[in-house]
Amino acid sequence: KAEVLYHWLNLALFAFVGALLACILSSLNVVFRSLKLDAVANIVCIVTAVILTALFTMRAYVAARPPMSSLYEIVMLVALMLMVFESGAFIFCKRRTYTLMIPVTFMAAALLFFAKFVLEPGDTFQPIPNVLNSSVFLTVHVFAIALGFASMILSGVVAHLVLYRKAKQTPIFSLMYGTLIFGMVFTVLGTLLGGVWADFAWGRFWGFDPKECGALFVILWALLSLHLWAGKIISPRVFALLNALNVILTFLC
Repeated sequence: KAEVLYHWLNLALFAFVGALLACILSSLNVVFRSLKLDAVANIVCIVTAVILTALFTMRAYVAARPPMSSLYEIVMLVALMLMVFESGAFIFCKRRTYTLMIPVTFMAAALLFFAKFVLEPGDTFQPIPNVLNSSVFLTVHVFAIALGFASMILSGVVAHLVLYRKAKQTPIFSLMYGTLIFGMVFTVLGTLLGGVWADFAWGRFWGFDPKECGALFVILWALLSLHLWAGKIISPRVFALLNALNVILTFLC
């Protein structure tokens, strides 16, 4: 009955509409500069985050396992983290960069569109294969990777804003740098935990399969950017340009 209710509610569709509506409202707010419009847009973000949380709760109940074992679920999880970031910024930050909300909500809407209209047709709540249902490390690994990827996407989004504003040593530049560090740390942690899980489940820590190489490439790109910046080899603008490519690299991964 819970599975039937889950499909009837169609929460993924409502989440996509919510993220898209938040993106449209935040875009209009760039023109009108209205505090009320900003509040409405962020309330829509909060509602979308609540809808996605309810979606994951229902999936966990129906499947009787953490809902983190398919590409569909991982994409939805990354979108949820982006919406939570924007909601948290609205609630806790006194001074926010309003234009940042547009690309963040747009990326969340794009992810939810991909999940709903491309990945969901194959989503039938099938039992998890035994080879994947082997350790708690799988759940922790997926959550850490999703958190790292969401932060890497966010860093790339902020980098576009830095390039647009030609901002250097400013709060928005610091946000780009901080999210890159955060994303790199959790991507490394998630990849290592994935190796531990793979060793436990499959008897090997690393096998150079496409998913492993994709995660490794994201890590190497982040480390390259950070080392070039720390060594003062590149300018702030080039550093922002390298960060801007995080969006493409993470999506490819």
